[in-house]
Amino acid sequence: MDIGAVVKSISTSSTNKTNATTWSYTQIGQPYSLNFANYRNTGHSGAENRSKLIWSAFQLHGGLDLDVDKGFGVYPRDVRDDTQTSFLRQI
Repeated sequence: MDIGAVVKSISTSSTNKTNATTWSYTQIGQPYSLNFANYRNTGHSGAENRSKLIWSAFQLHGGLDLDVDKGFGVYPRDVRDDTQTSFLRQI
């Protein structure tokens, strides 16, 4: 675990959270992807890493784009720093 890691919440309805979580469960077993650089060009299924999984879940099932800079890739810091997330605690 990284020192200074934070727990954040997505600012959306409980329905959107449930739908995003339900879809995420369908992705269990997919291979891990080291590709952070061009998510927007690779689709929402198949190999993913954690930031792509969170981004895809809320993009598809919550109507949110949790990418602070809207670049080609979605990095962990993009999800962390997006204005649609709120700080809960530091761990």
